[in-house]
Amino acid sequence: MKRRVSKILNFFAFNLLFFALYLNFIHKDSSSIPMATQQPAFSETASVENTMNSEEKVAAPGVSGISKVSPEEMAAMKLPTE
Repeated sequence: MKRRVSKILNFFAFNLLFFALYLNFIHKDSSSIPMATQQPAFSETASVENTMNSEEKVAAPGVSGISKVSPEEMAAMKLPTE
């Protein structure tokens, strides 16, 4: 009999725990949330024309004086392979 009462009490305690979690995290109180008007992040799509020619090269910001590396210098920079 004691074991049966213990199982029933455990069942109700378990259900009470999940009900409290539901009230805390899932069920939102409508009076505590300020209702602001929601506006979309982007109202419309704007197309952009690409005015840069494919031959024009733009240096990366903050990098100046980029020079071409000769094949000999490139070979000297490579790591030796085993």
